[in-house]
Amino acid sequence: MSTDQIFIPEFSIMKKIIQRIEKYGIWILLFLWFLISCFRVWYFVYATVPLWYDPGMYKEIFTQYIQVLQHMNFDVLSGWIRHEPLLWIIAALLHNIGISFDWLITWGIGIMNLVPGLLLFWFLKSRKQTRVGLLAALLYRTSIVQYEVFWWGYFKQTIGVSLMILILLFREQKKLFLQSILFFLLILLHRHTAVFTWILLGILVLHAWFQHKRFPWKTIMYLSIAGICALLLYIPLRSRVMPEAIKAVATTFWWDSNWGDFMNILIYLKLQWPILLLSLFGAWTKIKEKKIDGWLLWYIVAEIRILCSLVNFNRTIVFLDIFVIVFAARALIEIIRMSKKMWLLYVWMLFACIFCIWNSIHYLWYVADRNIPLISEEEFTSIKSLNSILEKDAIVMNTHRNYSPWIMWRSQRAYINPGMSDMDMWTHAKWNQRRANDGRIKCTMLKQTYAPLQRPLYIWMWEQQFTENILWWDCFSLVSDGTTWKLYRIF
Repeated sequence: MSTDQIFIPEFSIMKKIIQRIEKYGIWILLFLWFLISCFRVWYFVYATVPLWYDPGMYKEIFTQYIQVLQHMNFDVLSGWIRHEPLLWIIAALLHNIGISFDWLITWGIGIMNLVPGLLLFWFLKSRKQTRVGLLAALLYRTSIVQYEVFWWGYFKQTIGVSLMILILLFREQKKLFLQSILFFLLILLHRHTAVFTWILLGILVLHAWFQHKRFPWKTIMYLSIAGICALLLYIPLRSRVMPEAIKAVATTFWWDSNWGDFMNILIYLKLQWPILLLSLFGAWTKIKEKKIDGWLLWYIVAEIRILCSLVNFNRTIVFLDIFVIVFAARALIEIIRMSKKMWLLYVWMLFACIFCIWNSIHYLWYVADRNIPLISEEEFTSIKSLNSILEKDAIVMNTHRNYSPWIMWRSQRAYINPGMSDMDMWTHAKWNQRRANDGRIKCTMLKQTYAPLQRPLYIWMWEQQFTENILWWDCFSLVSDGTTWKLYRIF
């Protein structure tokens, strides 16, 4: 019996009552999904400062890819840019027909954030599990993990997850050509998602071999051709992207607990434990029924990685959370289906609705607490004003990573961010030396390194950097300031 077929007793009156409860339950779920979706749209309409971090860097990459397309030369890219080319080439092409990149990294991110949940519903509906799909779409929408993806502005990863779900769907439907085309695009879009998807497809190949005692050679051939063709297109970027691609593969097989700013395993377990427990029950019922398929195998691999902290870097949690969500949705339906007594069926259907409402409230509480941009409106405004108060050939130095993407996006001036600028001439050890010394040493280091450029150099600082001892030395002069920021000219 499908998980979509909930047991309903034959007593006509009670049957109608249960059907009425189920009908209203579905409408409650749809209302919750719509409410939370509107909450995200509200953010784009009324927010004065964007939440995210990554899109500030995206803007700089996009600007440089416009130059790439104009000159058909990847050598014009800055040395620090080690990103997959597909999204930026598409964005540069869209720019030529009038679609601005600022629109893509605001409304584009908001719209794209809807897609994975809808694809989960489509996937499960194709399996004749419409109710599971509906619950999965809601749980995806109320997942704190997926909200963090939205909060940081992980545009490429959101598109990558959507492609991953489509690849798994086409794999199940035996549409090898479409599956291979999307795998080809995914490699060019987001290498971490591509590596994870490769693992999932590999599990399917092994499962087919154990189940049918033969390898799906045709599938392997199609995917191999797609992978080789995608890697060949990386050749113009080999000096920039390939070292990072190798690193991506390495961090897939070795633990790296300090990778990125995303939540770690312990935070994930703390925030998502109710969903995780439900998903364990959903997986257990499937194992008990001896229904071993790709989703169960993917879930088991995901759980091993979560619970044992094996083979993981932080953003991999984004992929793992999807399988947890699907099995949690399945668990809710299974609990209702197994309730063969009328009162128990009523209780569990009520529990499913209350659980979804509680999960939505928990999500909204987390969002209300987390919905704070990395920088203030005053700081954001001051960064945007740099374009009007600084010389055209000025260089803006920033020493705090929270502000790097904003200066890259909004200052419209050359910039020096530690490790993220071709104009950064200091090693990591040099930056540490600068932080450890007083203003006199800072002046000496800056003059030795940047005076030969013969360009105006400024440093933008916020309140937590005011403790740096620079006021007493001759190379720093205050140009402008606010409540939480200061702008100094160095020379």
